[in-house]
Amino acid sequence: NEELRRTIIGFFRVLKPTGKLHLRIEEGTGEVKEKDVVTSSEKRIIRYITKGEIRQLLMKIGFTILITENISSDRGIKWLKIWAQK
Repeated sequence: NEELRRTIIGFFRVLKPTGKLHLRIEEGTGEVKEKDVVTSSEKRIIRYITKGEIRQLLMKIGFTILITENISSDRGIKWLKIWAQK
């Protein structure tokens, strides 16, 4: 996903040396369209990513992975919590 890659590059660019990045993202594969709860009239696209994909992207950009943790919500949503360092 090019948009995610550009976002992570931006985080890397603005962090100080040894700065830390904390991400919490929904884990999965593929993408879905759903109603935006804020505007209620527009649809938004949610693109999922796997733990391996986000780890690979972060390391390719130059981050060191400190912690990756899987978290499940009460509603069954799988989240990835990631700490990385520049």
